Amino acid sequence: MLDNNDVLKILDYAIPILPVTQLAGIVNHVRTDKNGNYICFIKPLNQDWFTSEGELIDSLFCYLGESPRDINDQEISNDNYVSFQWDKSQWEIHKRKNAINIQNITEENAQNLLSTFKNTIKNKLEQEIKQKSIEIEERSLEINQRLEDLKIEEEIVREHYEENQKNEHRLKNMAQQLEPYGILLGTSEENQQNNQSQLSDLPENFAQEWTNNLQNNGLYVTQQIAKSYLISIFSALYLGRLVLLNGTVGVGKTSIIKHSATILGGKSNIIPVRPAWLDPSDLLGFYDPLQEIFRPAPFLTALNEARNNQNRLHLVCLDELNLAKIENYASDVLSQLEYSQQNKEDGLMLYSREIWESIKQECLYLHETTDFKSQQRLKVIQNLLKNYPSYKFSIPNNLVLLGTLNSDETTYDLSPKLIDRSFIITYPPANLEINFDGKTKSSNQDYPSISTKSIIKKIKEYKNTILEEQEVSQNWNTIVEWNKLYFCESQLGRPLSYRVLEDYRIFNAVGKLLGLQENECFGYFIFTKILPRIYFFKENEKNEQFQEWLQKLEEYEEYDLGNILDNLQKQSEPENQQIQLVSYWG
Repeated sequence: MLDNNDVLKILDYAIPILPVTQLAGIVNHVRTDKNGNYICFIKPLNQDWFTSEGELIDSLFCYLGESPRDINDQEISNDNYVSFQWDKSQWEIHKRKNAINIQNITEENAQNLLSTFKNTIKNKLEQEIKQKSIEIEERSLEINQRLEDLKIEEEIVREHYEENQKNEHRLKNMAQQLEPYGILLGTSEENQQNNQSQLSDLPENFAQEWTNNLQNNGLYVTQQIAKSYLISIFSALYLGRLVLLNGTVGVGKTSIIKHSATILGGKSNIIPVRPAWLDPSDLLGFYDPLQEIFRPAPFLTALNEARNNQNRLHLVCLDELNLAKIENYASDVLSQLEYSQQNKEDGLMLYSREIWESIKQECLYLHETTDFKSQQRLKVIQNLLKNYPSYKFSIPNNLVLLGTLNSDETTYDLSPKLIDRSFIITYPPANLEINFDGKTKSSNQDYPSISTKSIIKKIKEYKNTILEEQEVSQNWNTIVEWNKLYFCESQLGRPLSYRVLEDYRIFNAVGKLLGLQENECFGYFIFTKILPRIYFFKENEKNEQFQEWLQKLEEYEEYDLGNILDNLQKQSEPENQQIQLVSYWG
């Protein structure tokens, strides 16, 4: 028999029942919207209620109209127990978590409704289990036969493996003999490491399992932030953009980078930015004239590591990116990053061509010498040329560059150039009321290594036809209208660039690859690419235009990851005279 606590974790059975079932919940709070209508926010008593797409229904809202009363004209207030029905049609169309037919009930009635709901699903599941058990018995016979066949195949594979081991040993001996003549060649150990584990395509339903995978690695993150982050890093991979994670200290910005690299079978490097960084040498390294050698910085070492594993995702994060002005230390990287994905990259200049020619000539000369000091110098030069064969460095196209941000008096504002080239995700403050211990639930889980070439290829297949889809085109027309009305005419921020059209096309292509709905992609795109441009001084006419826009944006508040709309509303209130500048970053 099934336990009631297990029943609601099975999604496919709950959904057909929900639209016709009275559910029980408790009122979190009641508030009014901009038009003066009352909205009631309800927390369902059944904690493990999911939709068929895997969305957790942890909070619903109900439009009550002009007075805070239920269908029996009784007043609704905080902590009331209520019964309601879930308006599934609104979820299927708009992804809105609506409740209807709300009615005040007693706590005892609420518990009875919850028990009835669980028993209904439980009975349906038990009938299905009986049928499935018959099918399992039939399949077990087939599996036993297959196991016998696999034993024979295993013996054949073992023989091939032993033969390959002999060939590998022979090739390794040959490589050792050729090493003195291969100054610019990698070692056989590196080549073996690059092919250690098999690469794979992106699994089906990956986006639905993404949040669970992060939490199983010990990271608390909401579904909205997890999905927005996933679609942003894949878009940045294809476009050569940055992904900026904005929020207060300790909300998990750096942790999500480390955990996501593990899940995707890639690697991450966290590079702390120093306030004293003033030029590219702080980020890339410098040529040491005293020792006559180039000394790479940790950031360039991370890029070189990514280049040596070019079919695996490599996440490099500039931690607290705005402690120094990024235009001073990373302007070359920003430009070359975009060009690298378009195969137009000239490369990052590490040192002059003349020095590079001189180093190569010295290497050839030292090959003819035998004294100890010369041989030591030769090894240093050989190691440099092996890792950095040229005076220029080409950024690998498996790289995603990220940055974490803290907005306070110790940091610099972001320039329009950086905002235009970035996907920006703002975290809410830490929620300390959650019941989450932070422990890894499946630390030994073996995640596949995702092929970046496969991801880029599939995005390219989707992108050419994505704007032909009606809903995608309609949403793009909405962005065009907003840009004209609120950025160009009302001057509420910096107008959109031509990059945004390509960003929108790729953002939706990635969403299609991940199996996300168009409305989801549009909602995440608004908050990662459009709203970070808001920047204007309070004036009556501008404020009226902004209030009009905020009312339209309320439709997408479920994608407001960091309470951006509330923050902008507070900044723009006329009575808040201390704030004269309204900004996404305010």
